[in-house]
Amino acid sequence: MYTSITARCVLLLTLALPGLGAAQDFDCASIDAPPIATSVAHRDRLNALEKNDCLGGKNDLALDTRDIMSALPSGGTPHSPGVSDEERRAATLAALNRINALIDAQSAAPPASVTPGAAERLLALQSALFAARNHVAEAREDEGLQRPGYWKYNPNSGGFNTFNNESPRVEVQLFQGFLDEACRERDSAQCADTYAVSKHILRDARLVERSLSYYASPIIDMNYRAALKRDRQWSAYFDEALFQYPWELYLNGLWLEKHDERPRDAAGNRLGFHTPPRSQWIVFHPNVGFEYLGGAADGNQFEPTVFIELIGYNRWRWGASGELQNALGLSLISSYSDRAGADDMAYGLMLHYRNKWSLAVTRHDDETGVLLSTDLAQYLSTTSEKARKVLRFAE
Repeated sequence: MYTSITARCVLLLTLALPGLGAAQDFDCASIDAPPIATSVAHRDRLNALEKNDCLGGKNDLALDTRDIMSALPSGGTPHSPGVSDEERRAATLAALNRINALIDAQSAAPPASVTPGAAERLLALQSALFAARNHVAEAREDEGLQRPGYWKYNPNSGGFNTFNNESPRVEVQLFQGFLDEACRERDSAQCADTYAVSKHILRDARLVERSLSYYASPIIDMNYRAALKRDRQWSAYFDEALFQYPWELYLNGLWLEKHDERPRDAAGNRLGFHTPPRSQWIVFHPNVGFEYLGGAADGNQFEPTVFIELIGYNRWRWGASGELQNALGLSLISSYSDRAGADDMAYGLMLHYRNKWSLAVTRHDDETGVLLSTDLAQYLSTTSEKARKVLRFAE
């Protein structure tokens, strides 16, 4: 009794702290040796082996695992100097081909007493591997079994796929109708053989996952960098471009929607993310500034003025890291200033430079003025989170 409790405690520790065991060159053989082997359920032992990288992981001493992992250059890191996309794809395909050969050998010589269903599970695993291999060979980046997440082991069911969607899927379950069924009598030859096949299948699947992770890692890194860049661009659009009043946000939102080039799915929903805009419309945008009018009476030549941008357009380009650069805009304005000896109302053209300074040439009847301004609303106001989400995610 004491030995059984001790064995269970040891196994629970390996499941609770898999990283610790793996980092210390965990003794994988101890899980399949007394006292653990004689007192702990086979499914729990299988989970412990997987958690501690004993099946297709760094603590797996099986020659097949070492041989397959050697197909991935420089210890399995795709960031090794000199590894091109083509070399990475070729190395991944070589590893997948070796795993396929391993499954062939396992299918050709199954243990004598294995539970019925072993051949079907190996075949299902191999079919999923074929699909993943073809997607890698075609350099596909859409949803498919070339994504490592579809090969992630689920210790609750003994199956695979960490995603909630139904397909694609590795159609293999190790517990229900297979290992659990065979090990109702834990000391039987059928249980031992089925447990051995379950370890083979789990090792094969983990090797596929490791190979696909090697292949996908630069793609994941690239998508992460793209997401960071996209986030910086949207933040710059709202915080560094010219401030937008609610009506301008609405009109620019309509403009973005009209020129949205993202494809749609069968239900008409947009796929992918909104591309951060490279421009904005300026519509009935009020502001203040200082205007110089040489023809005005002495003492009234340099006066504060209020103006409204009737219509305008501002554009820029995005830098390599997502920074907003070289913004330049032009708008038609109407201004008002209280001056003696000159018309209070004026019209003109305003140039916006890098979203910081604005310079306009105005006309008061036959007098020409120069108006200097900065977009004060940009410093005194901020775009609401709700408005940001509406434009960015079309919520």
